[in-house]
Amino acid sequence: MASQSFKTAFDSYFSSQGPLFSLSGRVWNPPTDIFETPEAFLLKMEVAGARVQDLEISVDENCLTVRGHRCDQDLSRTCRLHQMEIRYGRFERMFGLSSAVEAGAIEARYECGFLLIRLPKRLEKPKSVNINIHVESD
Repeated sequence: MASQSFKTAFDSYFSSQGPLFSLSGRVWNPPTDIFETPEAFLLKMEVAGARVQDLEISVDENCLTVRGHRCDQDLSRTCRLHQMEIRYGRFERMFGLSSAVEAGAIEARYECGFLLIRLPKRLEKPKSVNINIHVESD
C-alpha cells in the first residue's frame, strides 16, 4: 500500500512515455532509475557503450527526451552467436515533466556507462510575504 501511494505521488511529477522496448525493434529504451531529493530529481540511465557525442538531451514544452545510439561491433560476421541480450542501435526515452522542475537548470554527466541527469526543483514562492515599512526621519 505504501509503495502504491509513492507511485501515485511520483507519477504527479514524472510520466514515462512508451514501453521499455519498442514493438518495431528499431528504437529501444534504456533502463532508467529515477530518484528524488529535497532539491532535485535524478535520472540514472544505463547507456554503457554509447559515446558522449552520440547522446542528445532536450527539453521541449514539458517533455525531457534522451536520444542516442550504441554501436555494435557486429561479431556475428566472424563468430557464431549463441545468445544476444544487449541492445544496439538507436535509443530514445521520453519523460513528462511537471511544472515543479526548473527546466533551464537541468545538468547532465556521463560516468561509468551511466547518463546522470539532475533536474532541479523549482523553488516554491511564498504564499504570503510580509513587507517591512521603513520610516524616514525628518
